[in-house]
Amino acid sequence: HAVAKIKLGQADELRLGNLDAQRDWGFAGDYVEAMWLMLQQDQPDDYVVATGETHS
Repeated sequence: HAVAKIKLGQADELRLGNLDAQRDWGFAGDYVEAMWLMLQQDQPDDYVVATGETHS
């Protein structure tokens, strides 16, 4: 959308945001299994489900 506005002369800059952002990407099936295991617990609790590896 922003590039089209530049092409049409309606804008003169493209904002890219944080180029140093990192994400923890994992396999969806593993996250679904983690959710299922959480639901099997007798008491609710807080969990962190992550791979521990960040990627840009």
